[in-house]
Amino acid sequence: MKQFMPLKPIKRGFKVWAMANSSNGYLINFDVYTGKKSSNQTEFGLGENVVLDLTQNLKHKSCCLYFDNFFTSIPLIDKLHKNDLFACGTFRVNKKMYPKDITKKDKDFKMGDTDFAQSGDVSISRWKDRGKKPVTFVSNMHNASATEIVLRTNSRGQRTPILCPSSIADYNRYMGAVDRFDQYMSAYSLSQKSRRWWVKLFYYMLDTTIVNFFLLYKVRSKLTDQLISDFSSRQRRPTISPMSNKRKDSTGSVQISEKHLAIK
Repeated sequence: MKQFMPLKPIKRGFKVWAMANSSNGYLINFDVYTGKKSSNQTEFGLGENVVLDLTQNLKHKSCCLYFDNFFTSIPLIDKLHKNDLFACGTFRVNKKMYPKDITKKDKDFKMGDTDFAQSGDVSISRWKDRGKKPVTFVSNMHNASATEIVLRTNSRGQRTPILCPSSIADYNRYMGAVDRFDQYMSAYSLSQKSRRWWVKLFYYMLDTTIVNFFLLYKVRSKLTDQLISDFSSRQRRPTISPMSNKRKDSTGSVQISEKHLAIK
């Protein structure tokens, strides 16, 4: 079950696919990779099947999913849309079904330049940021022509506004949920070394439980503060001008976080 992952900080270990809430990092679902397994979803590869397995209980709940190019494919984006799930992810230009309408070469892109194509509900956008090459995104919840203004630092150190496709802006805004969860878990991990392989997974699940309880505690505390607001059970002493100390009703309302989820 141990895997060799040369691009990860820890090269060898257990691979865990995870899906977390983008608003706070709460871990919603995970799956320990145990090697190749038979699946009825033969038309998809490993990455696509991981997304479909983790989102099995989210069908028809209109959640927004974000993942990187290991998982992304146009057939997967279309499949999720049929399940009433919105998705956005980075995309490799050498994958199948890449649109031929996008003909602009990488060297012709300047910072802030955009090229896009759309077919039905699926859109593909290319955008040049500060890197050497433009980034490519595929989405089933964004209009390819929709843009937002983001700030970038120019060569003189000044922050200047440039246009950015909405799909890329939302991806940068919501994608870091799993990394946030890992950061919480690494701060006070209970994991210990052992010769028994299952002990590592046991401590991982224990750490997961602790982090999720901590995040639920934070949400509950925030909700409690909003419900209590400025209410006090103490009786105020009468003053010369009672109307001057009249307590105003709170107009704050409980805000429910949007259903944005990240998979990694």
